[in-house]
Amino acid sequence: MSLTATLARSPSKTIVVVVLLSLAAATFSAGFHDAGEHFDTLEAASERLAGSGLESLSDNFQLKRQSWLLPGVAALVMKIGGANADPFCTALILRIIAALIGAAAVLALLVAADGWFSDTNLRRTVGLTLMLLWYLPFLNARYSAEGLGRSFFVLGFVPAILSVQRGQPLKWSTALMSGLLLALAFESDYWTFFLIAPALTWFFTYAKNSLKSVGLLKLGIVLGLCLVALVNQWGYGHWWFPAAPFFYQTLFLKPIAWSPPWGYLTWLIVATPPVWGVTLILGTIFAWFLKPRLSLTWATVCYIAVLFVFGAREGRELFLIASIVPLLIFLGVQEAVQRRPELRVSQATRLLWFVLACTNVIALIYMTFTPTRREIALYQSVWNARPDTIHSLTTNPYEIEGKLVRFYRRPDLKMVSGLQQYDLEQKVKAGAPFFVTAPLFEEGGMYLRHNTDCRGIDIGFKSWILGTDFERLTRRLWRPWGLFECAFRKN
Repeated sequence: MSLTATLARSPSKTIVVVVLLSLAAATFSAGFHDAGEHFDTLEAASERLAGSGLESLSDNFQLKRQSWLLPGVAALVMKIGGANADPFCTALILRIIAALIGAAAVLALLVAADGWFSDTNLRRTVGLTLMLLWYLPFLNARYSAEGLGRSFFVLGFVPAILSVQRGQPLKWSTALMSGLLLALAFESDYWTFFLIAPALTWFFTYAKNSLKSVGLLKLGIVLGLCLVALVNQWGYGHWWFPAAPFFYQTLFLKPIAWSPPWGYLTWLIVATPPVWGVTLILGTIFAWFLKPRLSLTWATVCYIAVLFVFGAREGRELFLIASIVPLLIFLGVQEAVQRRPELRVSQATRLLWFVLACTNVIALIYMTFTPTRREIALYQSVWNARPDTIHSLTTNPYEIEGKLVRFYRRPDLKMVSGLQQYDLEQKVKAGAPFFVTAPLFEEGGMYLRHNTDCRGIDIGFKSWILGTDFERLTRRLWRPWGLFECAFRKN
């Protein structure tokens, strides 16, 4: 029996695969994909607990346009862990929470897919795709606005989709919970408004609902907003509704980005494995034309239209629709095959599936089992070594996009960057041991690696590839840091 058939006939195995992949990504893809993912969550929570003012946080908090929902949950985990909690353990717990919520969202989409696809083989392919899609475990494991906003939106909207598919009104408890989840999606990332609004418009247009179920759905949204309002009051120190300045500043005060709107398209082509970007772009547009009344079409068309006008042209803004676009494309494929059956057996289609499958396997392994930030391993080494001062032969590894990372850094650590090799040799001759860091594959790192007075600390598996052909192959894509203890050593 094929893998797709086995997983389709065994829901428990499907759940295990989805959950394990998400947990693997949470464990191994340590760090943050984007600086905002870290500074608007972990750093904000840490600084708030330390009693720092808004001026120490990112611009989003200083402009009072950022919800405190995600930082508030992070702060709760930090409080439970205590003042001396390991920040790496705290970050892992939060990634696991995000991964489990993301896995639940994937499983919810699999349930909705049963009502969309009449072709058994295509339904199995869709199930396997959602389970093993190369970027989903990675994105699900991100404790970020885009990651959790997407998961909450899917979990809140799928019951509405199932209601329309089955021609039955929402149960009262389901309606209340859906509203609550949509409110959490909105407060996680305010951009989800442009998904939620058209999705609910579609639902109220096509669903058969009683006034009570609709009222409970709206009540769930209001309850969710009220609960997060308490968190925002804690974060800002007074009652505040950050969504208002967010939309005002984004839609009216912020000028339209000077970069062209097709920047999203070029990002997809460049940042994804070969053929994937073009397939996602053309497949989505194709599905829009073939399935104009589909719920996913309503949501994605509106969201993309708003992004093209008001978006910051950042690829991470597309993460909100990362899990529903593949379903939309497959629904377009189903419609196209029904109209032209010969497409199913064409050589071009088979070649495309083969290329996508092969690149998916490689990308899935890489994205799921490698750290997101190369500096994280260095932060861990420094945390365990407990040095008073670290010298860097290059830039400050604790500075990301002009902002200092404090969450992963001991308060008493002093960082000195820009140390020259001559100065290092003079410090070695002085006799006292000291710690130095540099990217292993760059000039400074190579100097430290070949300096007999410097000893690598916690280099780990990277020692297996140092000086090998694999190092030369990965040098442009991988920038691992190394921590060294230098002291004068007699030959």
